[in-house]
Amino acid sequence: MTEQNTDRRFTLAEFRRKHALLIRQHDEWLRDIDALADRMLQELLDVAQLVTKRPESQRGLGSFPSTFLWLAGKVVSHSESIRALVGIARYGDASMLIRGLIGDVTMLQYLAAYPSVCPEYFELSQIREPRPKKGSRYAKLKAKFSEANLRQQIERVGDRPVSAETYGIYSEPAHPSLWGAKFYAVQHAGALAEFSIAYSPVYQQVAAFRCVATAAAEVLDAVDCFYVWSQRTSCPWAQPSLDRWLAERDRLLDQITSAFQYLEAKHVQLYGDPRK
Repeated sequence: MTEQNTDRRFTLAEFRRKHALLIRQHDEWLRDIDALADRMLQELLDVAQLVTKRPESQRGLGSFPSTFLWLAGKVVSHSESIRALVGIARYGDASMLIRGLIGDVTMLQYLAAYPSVCPEYFELSQIREPRPKKGSRYAKLKAKFSEANLRQQIERVGDRPVSAETYGIYSEPAHPSLWGAKFYAVQHAGALAEFSIAYSPVYQQVAAFRCVATAAAEVLDAVDCFYVWSQRTSCPWAQPSLDRWLAERDRLLDQITSAFQYLEAKHVQLYGDPRK
């Protein structure tokens, strides 16, 4: 890593003056992937609206639909915040939110596979202990809903945890390691491992596209979690929407896959092939 040799990087007013231009650059560059991300997010909002109209028998806090609504609210907020941060070239902070997004969708995936534990999920939020005592009900539930256990239990039913490849990568921005600091640095074109410290926001096409595409993929997984639950439980009030989703899902997955293929090609074009 190298240091920038310019005094302007320490001028806060200079950072802010760049925002309008950065937003325009990102809006133009990300137009197509933004449209796909918006489509995913609207799918999630449509599911949330459907869930709000569910029968009274499934409105208790211990039901999967209720749990879904709480976590879907986080997913929507994370997604919108990621796009706002990308717009002003704060890709490291956007990546931290992607890590939170992965955690929320992993929880949805687990609860969709094991809906009978939803009452315990709500119980955990009500018995929080400042200093958990070994063997206490809180300690046991906290261990049960730990991310490591969630991923293990998801695999146990034959499913693959969401973002299996990127789960560890997006844990790095929150860690005070040099690798984590690279999420906040500028990668130089033509040099795979060459980064510069960046205080002022710097427009980077690959980083921006990766953040938006990854968030869109996570939102698709969140929508899919609901329909996996509805299919496994033969939920009658979700059936019409499930049929439509099954008809659309593969096409949306193909679009996400194509977006990541384009991203990989762009990365190689700018920085070289990491496999060589």
